[in-house]
Amino acid sequence: MAHAQSGQPDVLVVGAGPVGLVAAADLARRGVAVRIIDTMPEPTNESRAVVLHARSLELLDQLGVLDTIAATGVKTTGAQMHASGTVLGRVDFDTIDSPFNYSITIPQTDTERILTEHLAALGVEIERGVTYTGLEQDDTGVRASLTHPDGSTEVAHVAWLVGTDGAKGAVRHSLGLKLEGVFKGERFLMGDVDADYAHEKESFHIFFSPGDAVGMLFPMAGKRVRVICQIPEDTPEDREPTLEWLQQTVNEREMDVTLESARWLTIF
Repeated sequence: MAHAQSGQPDVLVVGAGPVGLVAAADLARRGVAVRIIDTMPEPTNESRAVVLHARSLELLDQLGVLDTIAATGVKTTGAQMHASGTVLGRVDFDTIDSPFNYSITIPQTDTERILTEHLAALGVEIERGVTYTGLEQDDTGVRASLTHPDGSTEVAHVAWLVGTDGAKGAVRHSLGLKLEGVFKGERFLMGDVDADYAHEKESFHIFFSPGDAVGMLFPMAGKRVRVICQIPEDTPEDREPTLEWLQQTVNEREMDVTLESARWLTIF
């Protein structure tokens, strides 16, 4: 492996979401000099991913953050199926071949915060507002072009660059790569909300009514929940997601959930 120049890190991680943070923390704990940047000046307040499954929990345990993750999130031991106001059954997760045969439901914002604090304890701080603009590479390593918040530029010399800035991110683009395949699927209205409900918190909940319309409920700590409802494919592209619309779709799917306030609403 080529080594970075003196005083330079061995690895540059581009993107400080959950994947980048885990990669940087795993490298740092093994004594690898790592640097992590993100173009966003502040962490996102959008909680996109909320479920950590068994394999992720195994890695988080190795990193030493699982106890904090577990104390912040909700342990989910199964999925409960509903239709027409009745419980059809429950799929338990106890057959998962893992020391952690369950999931933890936790806002992505909390996951990122915990990993950021852990990374700082390992001596690595996220460099925010730093934008990756391209790279050159040869047998001696990588030269990554970066732009800082004040407009100044830098060429970072590293042995390896890790692109964790997303499927449509700049690293993938600069390598001439794209996410292969074509996807045409259903459309969903999603809310990260505070709500009142009586369903058990230890389960995911999937509602198969009415007709083909599906609703999903993922309990989190306190009154916070993730609600996802399938919507017609011909829903206008420019329709604005609102709490009132989400409540209407929840009612149509007989989910027995009263929404109180929205933290984040989106369509995907």
